[in-house]
Amino acid sequence: VQTYSGTVPLVAGRDAYIRVFARANQATSATTSVRVKLFMGTTLVNTLTLTNSSPVPMAPDQADLATSWNGIVPGQFIQPGLSYVADVDPANTVVEGKETDNTFPASGTPAALDVRAVPPLKITFVPVIQRYAKTLAGNVSTSNTENFLGDARRMLPLRDVDVQLHAPYTTSDSLELTSSDANSEWLHVLSEIDALRVAESSVRHYFGVVKVSYTSGIAGYGYIGGQAVVAWDYMPSGRTVAAHELTHNFGRLHAPCGGVADRDPNFPNSDGSIGVFGYDLSTSTLRLPSSPDLMGYCSNPWISDYNYVGVMNFRGSSSTETSAARAVAPSLLVWGRVDRGELVLEPAFSVVTRSLLPSELGPYRIEGTARDGRRLFSYAFAGEQLADTKDPTARHFAFAIPMDEATQGELA
Repeated sequence: VQTYSGTVPLVAGRDAYIRVFARANQATSATTSVRVKLFMGTTLVNTLTLTNSSPVPMAPDQADLATSWNGIVPGQFIQPGLSYVADVDPANTVVEGKETDNTFPASGTPAALDVRAVPPLKITFVPVIQRYAKTLAGNVSTSNTENFLGDARRMLPLRDVDVQLHAPYTTSDSLELTSSDANSEWLHVLSEIDALRVAESSVRHYFGVVKVSYTSGIAGYGYIGGQAVVAWDYMPSGRTVAAHELTHNFGRLHAPCGGVADRDPNFPNSDGSIGVFGYDLSTSTLRLPSSPDLMGYCSNPWISDYNYVGVMNFRGSSSTETSAARAVAPSLLVWGRVDRGELVLEPAFSVVTRSLLPSELGPYRIEGTARDGRRLFSYAFAGEQLADTKDPTARHFAFAIPMDEATQGELA
């Protein structure tokens, strides 16, 4: 996705699509070519020649690929420090009244592009087996993970994706996943997947894959700014659901389309549309500004510049490097949730894992008390915010509190 003024950053190392809009000052049957020079600093690194068999138009039309000079810029050239100059009719084959206005930028000085390196997406798919009916196992394997990642790769500012497949996980509840989630089992499974991630010392995104008995209704949940997702395996819907829920993990709220909850108050388009032009490299098709944004509930979505840049900024500022560097040590896994206003504390586990303590203060507090009344630990916390739920109080939490076995033995 891109604005006409080019305000959306590019992903380093990823192929880019370039459009040059040339225009004539009067109707003409003339055709021409466009030369694009790419520079790294002051060094010319590549030259592209773009052709168009249509006559040069008098006005740019972003909605029509036939009115622009288009091409692919290989990812090897899309690097921080890249700049470019475009020249219309570089061989002067068209007779013009003025030959000095054929360059962009007009000064001839290369225009700098905002190119950013993005961290790899590290994701672990977890096939979920439902205890109530063990034949309902999420259909994810090493051969089909790309089925889930297709829309994320197409729409999000990603480059490298590091995929792992977890052993099947069986839920602790004997409840069915329902289309309305009236029993909150969808949320319980999400909570378990996050606790599993913490217990296993992982700094990766854990993606629980479930199989359900319906094809219309709740299809997935994810944390806003967290690292856990659960979604159905029903395709092709599951591909878009996966991209939607992962984008919640990247800190984004909902676009106002299709009756969403917790809509983003800052989303720029009241109809939930992307608002600018996009381009799907996988199908070589333009996406119109009227296309619905991925973060709404409307069908056949694309990503807006607002959410694309938001994801890029979030992933650029949020790193798991610090948590990965923490030592693995005996810890107490304390986890639970706020469900319809009720605070639920799940059974604690003694684990050996990386410590993970509350990252922000909040209205809740978890304390551990010894037999003699001493306070062994006390942490205020806010909990993980859930997307796609109508319960504004819903929160989940999973902490790994560093604690040796002797101290754990004192807990009352």
